[in-house]
Amino acid sequence: MDVGEFLYELKDQEVMLVIAPIGPVEEPPVICGLCRTPYEGDECPTCQQEREDAKRVIEDRLRKDREEKDRLIRDVEDWLGQQGCS
Repeated sequence: MDVGEFLYELKDQEVMLVIAPIGPVEEPPVICGLCRTPYEGDECPTCQQEREDAKRVIEDRLRKDREEKDRLIRDVEDWLGQQGCS
């Protein structure tokens, strides 16, 4: 509605214009700045899940790397022991 036109029609009258919401105001969802997913709450669930998945992948890789390093050290120690080195 064009309020200006409406008020112009009432130009010779004393009027009071009251603007108030009629119902509850709906909060628009937040749009994630990274993945553009709309979400509610404190954190984007898509990015949160991706971060948790990446953390698991990194932790698994670090665990495998440690196991591989430990196995290599044992193999070298065994080989040195067989060579008579101490």
